[in-house]
Amino acid sequence: IVMLFFLLAFFIKPLIYVGIILIGGVWGAYKRIMPFVVGLELTTFLTVVIFYAYGFLWAVPAAFLMVIISTIVSAKFDHIFIVRIVKYVLILGLCLVLSSFGVVTVGKAVTIAGNLLALFIFFFVFSFDILKGVPAIVINIIFNFFLFNRFGESLVALLENL
Repeated sequence: IVMLFFLLAFFIKPLIYVGIILIGGVWGAYKRIMPFVVGLELTTFLTVVIFYAYGFLWAVPAAFLMVIISTIVSAKFDHIFIVRIVKYVLILGLCLVLSSFGVVTVGKAVTIAGNLLALFIFFFVFSFDILKGVPAIVINIIFNFFLFNRFGESLVALLENL
């Protein structure tokens, strides 16, 4: 029993890490059934939480794996995949630069910055109709602000103490 306890304790963080990645990636499955994007994603929130709980070197693969899994699950292999990769490079860089401000503040800042970057790329690079993207971006910002305000600090604390 003692050996089982130590074995479980050794594997709990990696198992939770993988679980978080899977949740963040699979969350995008709703995009398969919805004819439009509503801006509900967990990747930003979970990337920032992993950054604060486990560090930058754990957050980088987590972010990219969530984007890849979400792309596969949603079956949307298009320019949005590239934009999301660029977006998470920015988000992770901002997490490094702003890390002293805390998970809630940084989470809100990177949510806004990531969405503005995506909007800029869609508008100027892909000539996307900016009015089509604004509702999803507003919903995404509200959703992520809610997640960071309500769960950000407590989830980081929980993951740090496992």
